[in-house]
Amino acid sequence: MTEYSLMDPTTEAPHLSIVVSTRNRADDVRQFLERLALTQVRTGTRWELILVDNGSTDGTAAVVQAFVVPAAFELRYLCELRPGKSHGVNAGIRASRGSIIALTDDDAWVTKGWVQGILDYFHRNPDANCIGGMVRRAQPDLAKLAIRESPDSLSVDLATFSAMSIQLIGCNMAVRRSLLERVGLFDTQLGPGTGTRAGEDLDFLYRIVADGSQLHYVPDIVVFHNHGRRTSEQVSTVKDGYLLGRGAFYCKQILALDPLVTRWAYWEVASSLKQAFSKRNTQTGIRPARVLVMLVRGAAVYLFRRRKLVRSLSDDTKLVPTSRQPGWLYVMPWDLTVVGGVTQVVQNMLARTLDHLHHEPVLLINDWHHPNPVRTRSQRLLNIRLRVYSPWSPGRKVRGLLGFLIRLPGTLRRLLNTIDREQIDVINIHYPDVSALTWLLASRLSRHHPRVILAFHGLDASHAIRTCGIERLLWKRILSQSDQLVACSRNLANQLAASFSGSHGRIQVVDNGVDADALLAAAQTATSSPLVPFIMSIGTFERKKGHDILVKAFDAIAMRFPELQLVIAGRTGPRADVEALESLRDKSISHERITYLKDLPHRETMSLLAQAHCFVLASRSEPFGIVILEAAILGIPIIATEICGALHRLGPHPAITSVACDNTERLSVAMERILGSLEISRESAGALATKVIQELDWNAVMGQWKSLYDKHPASGP
Repeated sequence: MTEYSLMDPTTEAPHLSIVVSTRNRADDVRQFLERLALTQVRTGTRWELILVDNGSTDGTAAVVQAFVVPAAFELRYLCELRPGKSHGVNAGIRASRGSIIALTDDDAWVTKGWVQGILDYFHRNPDANCIGGMVRRAQPDLAKLAIRESPDSLSVDLATFSAMSIQLIGCNMAVRRSLLERVGLFDTQLGPGTGTRAGEDLDFLYRIVADGSQLHYVPDIVVFHNHGRRTSEQVSTVKDGYLLGRGAFYCKQILALDPLVTRWAYWEVASSLKQAFSKRNTQTGIRPARVLVMLVRGAAVYLFRRRKLVRSLSDDTKLVPTSRQPGWLYVMPWDLTVVGGVTQVVQNMLARTLDHLHHEPVLLINDWHHPNPVRTRSQRLLNIRLRVYSPWSPGRKVRGLLGFLIRLPGTLRRLLNTIDREQIDVINIHYPDVSALTWLLASRLSRHHPRVILAFHGLDASHAIRTCGIERLLWKRILSQSDQLVACSRNLANQLAASFSGSHGRIQVVDNGVDADALLAAAQTATSSPLVPFIMSIGTFERKKGHDILVKAFDAIAMRFPELQLVIAGRTGPRADVEALESLRDKSISHERITYLKDLPHRETMSLLAQAHCFVLASRSEPFGIVILEAAILGIPIIATEICGALHRLGPHPAITSVACDNTERLSVAMERILGSLEISRESAGALATKVIQELDWNAVMGQWKSLYDKHPASGP
């Protein structure tokens, strides 16, 4: 590849790079450059055009040399002699310097606001990675081919993507460079100049939605397409090329064992066969038999080219070098919209993984509704939803185990693809169950050999301890084969070690942390003083949280504090437990002063907690209790049962009153004492806040995770 520039490079990288590949279209190139020269951008906007000559012999170089480049942009002219549009576009992308890369064709006429429109959209939408705009016919007598004139905006993800309909047109498309570093460049076995004639855009767009990004159609960004096809024969030739390209795309993804594309291919072939043999076959422009022939021919061409060019393909579709960090995969059994302490732990770790652990955070939700991985992205975070089968189901023991074994090869293939694709170095399973065995198998089979870390938070460990028979044998295997075991408190670690002797000495205690800055920001949204004094408790509406004991203790002091109210906020728990609590409140003498707030968002809960006179956690079981740290940060006096792990971590402190479990009398006395000396209690709480910020802020806790990782680094990518 050779290159020369018709303008001295600017000292700063451009905001946007336009990439165009051409071959023997000197007249089209002249018209393209003339219209591009009319582009209007705001002062200070830097952009460049990279024109790649893919082996022209018609004087294209002379046209480019004769072009007078406006001062607004830089023109760089490259020669890429390997035939094929994809080779040319890839060469242009590699030579580009902009963070935004716009793709168009030599037969496209861009409008004056095209460049600025692309930059403005990406600036307004930082989550957008790939956009395309309206494509209109440049002349009224041109066939309605390779155009999109819809005035309505549209966003397409993997669930709505279709191989048979046009999402974005390749002559009016723009992507972020960071996206290309993840999904790669155009497949050089597809597209014009190859035997497949098309399919490169389809394959590229599919890889984008499979990565978790969306395709955004923006009708305000307009180009006119002067494609030159007018006759039915010309249109038919182009449509045949589309079918060849789609057949090649199907073949590529089927060979990659992609179940979604395999289904698409099956249904298109089955539908064409049905129409071909149907007496009521309706003519749709292309005969069904022709569709089948071209799809099969495209697949055959791809197979032939793949056999000859597999080595060059592996080298030519990647945008290198890349600075991507290895991945740290967080596995959760529920969505992060679920309110709770474990959710808070994972959310805070995700936000700090890159800075503290030097890994790219990836979140995988074990979701029964998604047997195949579904990826979405928000900012830098990749979210994956995937069903990970468990080898044990209490209600279907033998059948469940047989079903697991039957599905295991497919499940492992999906997990291995995820590990390889995201360069996973650590698989960190929070709130684990016996499906962790599947992850262990995938880790051992992966060429990356990622480390598996199980993080226990409470009920997950209790369930493992209570198991028996085959399920207990599975747990023993999981605990013995995991690379590291983590518990959120010393008491929880001791319980696991006592129940599973093989894990003794292998369980590390890593504290749960608290985001002091976010809590204090939430506190600032609260009113300066509450309208009425109230005691607050936070915890799932279930028996183990001891809300019933708190309601009874509040009843005991309600007469002495006639204005005092009780507020309990938490996630909705088992129906029987919720109904029992509601019945208890209805029977209480102070029922009008007791409020239950179910599924209140965390920020609103913290804003309310900041106004409380006292915080009470009457749990019967609480391995740690992050909410105790949150109350401490907010300077709220605390009463908690002696079994709470956070109390053991913090040690004795004047701001914390410890009471026995299930002791209504002791709890009521403690509340009465704090309310009677509220100013003194708040002064002590202020000192506790300083201690928590110094020792248990998330920045300090992530240091514990970093030390844990450094003790046993995995052999990652």
